[in-house]
Amino acid sequence: ADGVLANLQVLHLDQNQITILDPRLFSSLPKLQWLSASNNQISSLPPEVGFCTLLEGKERFLSAR
Repeated sequence: ADGVLANLQVLHLDQNQITILDPRLFSSLPKLQWLSASNNQISSLPPEVGFCTLLEGKERFLSAR
């Protein structure tokens, strides 16, 4: 996780018509603490979200799909 996003802590993806989150995203964001992706068409999180051990609110991020 030494890429340009390795230190990213907050990611807002709201209202972008996203249908799926690429599982590789989570392995590249070890310091992610908050993910907001409401008002998209994402129905579930990939298991790889577990790589983001600091991530809070995983249960709420899909609200208001």
